[in-house]
Amino acid sequence: MCRKSCCKYCCAFFPPILVALQLGGWRDQPELVREVGKTYFAKTDNYEAFTLTDRHRDEFFRDGATLLKGVLKPEVVKKLHEYVAPIDYFDPRNIGNLWMMSDEILDFYLFGPLGDIARQVFQSPQAVTAHLAPSAQLQRDFISRRHLNSTNGWHIDRTECQMGDQPSKYLSTALARLAVPLIVEGGVRGTQIINQSKYAAAMSEGTREEYLAGKSMYRKEGRFEQWMLWDPDTAVPVLPGVKLDEEMIIEHWMEPGDIVLFNTCLWHCSPPWVGPEQELGLQPTYAPSNHIAHDPPTYTDMMASWCLYDEFAGKPIGEVNSSCYPYAYPEDKRPKVGSTLTLKRRPQRDVNGKPVRNLQLDPWLSLEVHVLCHCASGCPGDLQLYLLDISLPGTFPEKARCKSRCILKALPSSAMVASLALWNAVDAATCPAGKDTFPPPSQAT
Repeated sequence: MCRKSCCKYCCAFFPPILVALQLGGWRDQPELVREVGKTYFAKTDNYEAFTLTDRHRDEFFRDGATLLKGVLKPEVVKKLHEYVAPIDYFDPRNIGNLWMMSDEILDFYLFGPLGDIARQVFQSPQAVTAHLAPSAQLQRDFISRRHLNSTNGWHIDRTECQMGDQPSKYLSTALARLAVPLIVEGGVRGTQIINQSKYAAAMSEGTREEYLAGKSMYRKEGRFEQWMLWDPDTAVPVLPGVKLDEEMIIEHWMEPGDIVLFNTCLWHCSPPWVGPEQELGLQPTYAPSNHIAHDPPTYTDMMASWCLYDEFAGKPIGEVNSSCYPYAYPEDKRPKVGSTLTLKRRPQRDVNGKPVRNLQLDPWLSLEVHVLCHCASGCPGDLQLYLLDISLPGTFPEKARCKSRCILKALPSSAMVASLALWNAVDAATCPAGKDTFPPPSQAT
């Protein structure tokens, strides 16, 4: 029984493990240098200004999402699609913060209309940021993909939703996403999002008051994904203390040039893929000047895409001059055409914030794997995990520390390995050497 369940863990996590090592997220990362304003996407005549209406603001601050029609010209969307489409799953540019590795995408975010749209949102009278001087600084982006059996199940964006379960007016800590589907022709179903006002209405009175005051903690940590051992096919997220139903889902039909603005703290997911082509998108977020940067949870950034900003940790991003958060608005603070941005991704850290040491690519590859059980046999391909009883101090908090270390015997067909944490562990389990069974959590040390 344990052997079967152990293999379930190993096999479920195997694909992201390989991707992680392939992309080098567990090594100290080299400097990245971007040159600003030299690509097609820096040409201002490619864009037209977009003005938010009262309807847009009412929808966003009431329901948490609104559709912005025709923000981008079709030819710009086509150029973006031509650039992004060749970036495959194993390309280093695919791990998050694409702008740090692409002059083209950086220019699009800085010179296109998205920064000004974010500035308008921040200055909305409903927002807690309305009193700030008008500005918008690039925070993060990634490529979204919808293809075949990919689910992208219900989740919140913990890299942008940084201080708990908050409604959309708390834009310093519940950052707003600008979802840009790269549709060349026709249309596509937009992100499914739980309606914010209906979400609040489903809460008890006391809980609702706490939520609207921006003081609620996260209802659930993780994602409804198979790789996290949650059911990805649930119609709505199953959350403690609130009952949701399908009538609460917002979904927009999107055509070339459309953008959806939504609160990253709302539970959302991708609708099923209908094909025949892979559906691509860009998913940038901008931050107001009083935003304070926070490292994301390790499970949300397993490949270390986050910008290294240790020199201004704990300070509002508008008070420092850092390439990690370049200004898109106002224009006089935007990086000048021909200037360069020097960036570095943060080294991979464990859950206590300590850097993970470099992997040694020996014939036998050793690594720290934090697991509740291990795969004694039956792993995919030619791989097997061999367990040693070695303590990993400092890897987990005291209440959830797993004492395990695995050696991956990698044949030439699969010479890759990486480390990850199982975040829904109830108690640590001691993993005995050479055993296929484990003590129950109450007996674990």
